[in-house]
Order: sequence, then C-alpha cells, then structure tokens
Amino acid sequence: MRFLVLSIAVIFYLSGFSQELKTKKVTTANFKEIFTVDKTTQLESGDYLKIDKKSKDTLISGTYINGVKSGIWRYFSKGNQLWMTYNFDQKKFEKLPEEISRIDSFIVKKEDSFLYEKVDSPPVYLGFKDEVEQIVIANFDIPKAIMEKRLSGISIASFVVDSNGKMKNFNRVMVFTTEVMTQMEQTFNRIKGDWVPAKVNGNPVESQVLLVYEIKPSGSKNLFPDDPKSIIAHFQYFGVTETKRSMGYVTRTVPIGDIDFSKMRSNSKRFSK
Repeated sequence: MRFLVLSIAVIFYLSGFSQELKTKKVTTANFKEIFTVDKTTQLESGDYLKIDKKSKDTLISGTYINGVKSGIWRYFSKGNQLWMTYNFDQKKFEKLPEEISRIDSFIVKKEDSFLYEKVDSPPVYLGFKDEVEQIVIANFDIPKAIMEKRLSGISIASFVVDSNGKMKNFNRVMVFTTEVMTQMEQTFNRIKGDWVPAKVNGNPVESQVLLVYEIKPSGSKNLFPDDPKSIIAHFQYFGVTETKRSMGYVTRTVPIGDIDFSKMRSNSKRFSK
C-alpha cells in the first residue's frame, strides 16, 4: 500500500511538472526549431530539435535545463548523418570530424600578438555541417554596381573567438568595396551559435579566424584558392541579376603573413585596399 501511495504521488508530481512546460515552434525560410519552455521562467527546458524544412532532416538535437544546454548535443550533416557530438556537462567532444581533429596549428593569442602556433585543438563552431556557410549565403547579395562594371575582387576580414567561445573584434583586413565589407560585418553579427575555443596545453585561448569573400564574373579563375584554413566564399555572377555561389567552409585560418596580397592585386583589374 505504501508503495502504491508513493507511485501515485510520483505520477501526480510528474504530471504537474509536465504541465509547466509548453512546446514552441520557430519557423524560418529554411529551418524549423521545436523545443519546450518552462511556463514560469520562460526558459528552454527539455528536448530541442532543429530540422531542415525542405529535406525534413534533423540538423541539431539536444536538451536544455533552465535555459542552459545540457548533456550530449548532436550535430548532423545531410541525410541525418551524425557529424559531431559535444558533451556540455563535461565540456568535451564525444565525436569530432577528422577534418577538424587533424588540425594541429592555428593563429592564437600569445602575449599581445596573434601568432601561428601548435594547438591541442582549433576553435570549433558548434553547428550542423556547413551551418556557417549557409549563414554567409543567406546574408549576402553582390552589389549591383560590381556586376554592372564586371569587377573582380576580394574582401578579407578577421574576428576573434575568445577563451569563452564568444566572437568579437571584427576587423577589416582587405576591402574590395565598402558595401561588401558592410555585408560581411552584418553576417558576422548574425552568427549566434556557440564556439568551443582553441586550446593550447589543455587551456582555452583566444584565436583569430579569417573570413574571405571573393567576387568575380562567371568563368574567371579564383583569385583566392580554397584552403583548409579559412572560411572562404566564392561568388560568381552571370549578369546584373544572376549569381552563383560556391562555398569553401573550413575551420582554420590563414596567417595574414602567408597571403601574397601583391599577387592578388595584379590578378584583379579593379581592386582597392
């Protein structure tokens, strides 16, 4: 009888708890997010799903407790293929793609400078595969004046991922046009996800990431080759209203000293710093 009373009490407790949660759905042009919110605190609590609206694939799954990500979160590539997993309780990766795990050097802060150094691990954006490149594509339009004049050029910006995994210090490194750079900065401000900071000797450190936009007429050669050290976006245009976008999203940076800026200028008929 005592066991029965306890069981009934537990059922009523769990029932009362479930009534404190409400399911929310947030839908954008490409994605649907489904999660539960505590009615009292208005904080996320319980399971979270991010789904591709077109393919219906699961992109991200995890759990919130009082508005904080908890336990193991899973991040997927196309076709519901598991890409990486991160344990928020233990602050470590359970699964990391080889393209990231093999990276052993990065631009990190050493004293007052950013230098290319050996690292335990690079900074990693916690998102589904190619999430950052989709953010870049969704938030950039080639300025009409560039297409009308059939210009080619490269814009390069850098930003810092600090030791807490927060993005900061957007910096203009090379400017093709101010309109392109303005859009790049707006995209930077729209990347809202979590980063795991770079680590050196087991300690989180600040690191510097490069963001590169190359714009050119269709059929012309790339001025900035794809490289497994940068976030690179190649944008081609066919006419004033037609564009083609090809992305090279990677997770490392190119040391600024390694870039041959003079060669880029000679290959671009219209290029201004």
